[in-house]
Amino acid sequence: MTVLDALAILEAATLECKQRDIYTPEVREALDCLQSHIRLEWLIPQFRYHAQLNEKNQVDKEAQQQALRAIFPVIRELAKDLLGNQRRGYSCRSALMDGPGAAVRCDSRHRK
Repeated sequence: MTVLDALAILEAATLECKQRDIYTPEVREALDCLQSHIRLEWLIPQFRYHAQLNEKNQVDKEAQQQALRAIFPVIRELAKDLLGNQRRGYSCRSALMDGPGAAVRCDSRHRK
């Protein structure tokens, strides 16, 4: 599963949590996929906690959606950072194949 796939699944779950139980194997896989990549250690467990409340019949569906809507944008932003880093890494790797001069340009272009 790609990061983009995982984000799409979590976004759909956030939007659909009032209509159905969203803690499906697909959502669990998406959370597992992102957990090792997201820097804030508490973020994915927090989303997971709110997603599985419906499964335990312990939830006000409006409150569940509010919580997920507060958490998901943070996940999305951190994943965008992750995707940006992967893209920069890919650019540098492909530049290395073109020669040492190209790698230097790539590295200096992406330094903060």
